[in-house]
Amino acid sequence: MLVYFVTVFSLYYLFCLLLLYGWRRASSAGTAIAHADLPMVSVVISVRNEADNIARLLRALEAQDFPKDRFEVIVVDDHSGDNTMEIVQEFAAETVLRITTDSLSDVGKVGHAFKKAALLAGIAKANGELLAMTDGDCWMGEGWLRSMVRVFANPTTMFAAGPVTLAENRSLFSKIQSLEFSSLIGSGAAMIRLGYPLMCNGANLTFRKSAFEEVGGYDGFQHHPSGDDVFLMQKMHFQYGGGVVFVNDAAAMVHTDAVKSVAQLVSQRRRWASKWRLYPLKGSWILPVFLFIHYLGVILLLLLGIAGSIAIPTVALLLVGKAVLDFVLLWKVRSFFHLPVRIGVFLLAELVYPFY
Repeated sequence: MLVYFVTVFSLYYLFCLLLLYGWRRASSAGTAIAHADLPMVSVVISVRNEADNIARLLRALEAQDFPKDRFEVIVVDDHSGDNTMEIVQEFAAETVLRITTDSLSDVGKVGHAFKKAALLAGIAKANGELLAMTDGDCWMGEGWLRSMVRVFANPTTMFAAGPVTLAENRSLFSKIQSLEFSSLIGSGAAMIRLGYPLMCNGANLTFRKSAFEEVGGYDGFQHHPSGDDVFLMQKMHFQYGGGVVFVNDAAAMVHTDAVKSVAQLVSQRRRWASKWRLYPLKGSWILPVFLFIHYLGVILLLLLGIAGSIAIPTVALLLVGKAVLDFVLLWKVRSFFHLPVRIGVFLLAELVYPFY
């Protein structure tokens, strides 16, 4: 039994060290591009019932330090039941931004899951060489678009995944979510840099329109309700090899709110987890299976330690080793986000996470 725990924990330690190495290498911040050479960018947003959030996003886009004549905003309504599009249209009438709107009900499902159909409708209207994707409940700093575009100064870059963070409020629940989310973004960034793009987030993506068309867009996973981010990234990876990068620049950060209830969190994470079996990346099933085995091992180790079947010093040694590596990885990633790692929240997350 002890051999099992030592093996599982040792493999987890190696995995953490690999992620730390990958994170150190995830430094594709790009280079400045002269105004005359800036590509045209289309920001495509699929929205559904975002009346409470969409004005915040539009104001953030209006504040971009990217030349207004070099980007456009395309907002496609995905069957909203509120006044989201009325807010967009009122904003469009007063802003200097070029905002185009469309409605999914007008273009039909075109054989795709709703969000992908909405994104395709927006992409069809896009005039940009680059397509930048974000969500209606997000916002960003003024340097976002410029930072995401910089990496495309390299002609081999086809797809750029950007950093995303969950905004914290005073609740412990939001702080734990933010901490976990940082680990997901950091792990995804490290694995992209290691040449194994397993994770990214659709709230912050930019890619070449020509590359999107060449790989067939969302074909092959069009009916799946999720995966407009990861599936597309992996298709780009297979087509272009090193053409997938992570934008390791704090100015490229996109912010979104944490969910408000445990039920929403479970629903969100189940939706994310539902797609891993369909990933085209070979061996992608190994990591979730291994992490399940590892966290099951954490629970069993705690129970056996309490029962006296395994010596407490051994239990402590294995768990402390895990906690130290988890903390170092989170500290590296959160430092990049300019966010703290609160010891109390971290320790609580370490206790709760294996069960979650």
